[in-house]
Amino acid sequence: MSAADAQSAMSSDWEPASGFPPAAVPPSGSQFRIVPMASPFDFPKQTNEVPVYFHLHSKESLPCGVSALEMTAEPEYLWLDQNDHQITGSTEMSVTSDGDLIFKTVTPRTAGVYTCVLKYTNADLNYAFHTKYMVYVYHPPYQTMYIHAKYRANACSSKDIVKREQWIRYELNSLLVSTNCIVQNPTWECYEIGKPEAVDWKLTVEYVAHFSFMVYPYGDGWNKYCTSDDSISCQTKTNTRLQKAYSLIQVFLKKQTNGAFSDQSLAPLLFYMKGSMQALRISHCKPGFGKNYTRYMCDQCCVVCDPGKFTSTANTFCHSCLIGSYNPHYGAAICIDCPQDYVTLKRGSTSPKDCVLPQSLRRLIGITVGATLGGVLLFAILFAIIVKCCCTEPHDIMALACMEKKMQKKIQALHEFIRNVDLVKAKRRLKPCPILTKQEESTEYDSEETSISYESDHSY
Repeated sequence: MSAADAQSAMSSDWEPASGFPPAAVPPSGSQFRIVPMASPFDFPKQTNEVPVYFHLHSKESLPCGVSALEMTAEPEYLWLDQNDHQITGSTEMSVTSDGDLIFKTVTPRTAGVYTCVLKYTNADLNYAFHTKYMVYVYHPPYQTMYIHAKYRANACSSKDIVKREQWIRYELNSLLVSTNCIVQNPTWECYEIGKPEAVDWKLTVEYVAHFSFMVYPYGDGWNKYCTSDDSISCQTKTNTRLQKAYSLIQVFLKKQTNGAFSDQSLAPLLFYMKGSMQALRISHCKPGFGKNYTRYMCDQCCVVCDPGKFTSTANTFCHSCLIGSYNPHYGAAICIDCPQDYVTLKRGSTSPKDCVLPQSLRRLIGITVGATLGGVLLFAILFAIIVKCCCTEPHDIMALACMEKKMQKKIQALHEFIRNVDLVKAKRRLKPCPILTKQEESTEYDSEETSISYESDHSY
């Protein structure tokens, strides 16, 4: 559906806002809205969207407003992208004087939501006319053909079977030159089966060879049917060529019921089994495109994948990004991986902000950080206690230091005294104890007791 078709199909059950001129009421649907504006850029959000389908690589446009508003004085046009950023002229898009948004070449990134705000003034009131489009980019699916046929053989020698396959492939490609199609990816499988004879019901051995191959409509010269500005006609011509190739292959196989080779002396002989040919048409989408049979108006079209999804070269349907990856764009062939050790909590993520640490890793980091903070806090408490003791009672610390210094001096003096004592000389001077008076006895006793006490306490 083009933008013009979407606009012509809109209902006319719209009611204008208060003060809107009756002659300028547009035949629009709920996706259009006219409201008085407090300022030129103060307009409400719009939720309804008009679906529009653009063919890949085509040149398209989106209209802003309706022809009924062309009579208003000096309307202003403002186009916004899906991020509510104003669209100005660029190499991909431009805005005409009539307010139409021109897409010079439609690409996968063209897909998304576009909003046009037509602003004008009537009776000194500002009005805004909203048009919101949801643009889908698509292309018709590419067609290939898978063909399977059966041959009867009198042997299953792999070496000989390969020779016969090469011959059939050569003949088919020569036959399909006029269609610009080509046969590729041939495969053979040969099986031994038993079959009773009609006369005596004896079991005899028979061999059946299964031959499969792909027919691609992109042989030499295929692009002469296609030009860059006529992609729809190109697809139609491609499908026609593929249909012609199918008919030629069918005729070729039917002629081989009496033997596949002109030289019947070569073994094994191959005979086409009538009615065994089967053909399957396969649709392929470009990377970043896929089919959706329930969502899109063109269920057979290859439509650009939404953000959070992707398709590679081997898929026909868009798949959600796996956990641990995301995709913020339309038409992605791959998803972007999250940084190391980060994951997403669900499939189909669309933003790098969806990448988070796993719960177990967050818990481990929390425990580590908590333990570290606890250790730092404990050290801070101990340091505060020590500082408090040193700062609040300095006289006690100084007294202890002074006492320790005096004690060290006394110990050093005692060592000097003991080192200078001559024990032999002192022994010779020993005499029998004389009778002393009580006062002398008390003095002598105190002196000896004191000496022995010092010697015993500080000897080593």
